Amino acid sequence: KRLRVTLASFGDSVNPHVIKTSTNFHFSKLSDPKARWLAAEHALETADSDGAHVLVLPELTMPADLRRAACAW
Repeated sequence: KRLRVTLASFGDSVNPHVIKTSTNFHFSKLSDPKARWLAAEHALETADSDGAHVLVLPELTMPADLRRAACAW
């Protein structure tokens, strides 16, 4: 049996706000969290219908609450 992996990107025009320091950066918020969730949910549905075992989402564009929602989906 093969491992099926789906890679997703978001074409929803939502902008992540990133805080940069001299040594690192971290994600702070999205310009439109609802639009990002709809895009993530579409990626989840597509991966599911394609029979994927793993879905890879861009982690620095998903706040913690959306990551939890994706895990619970």
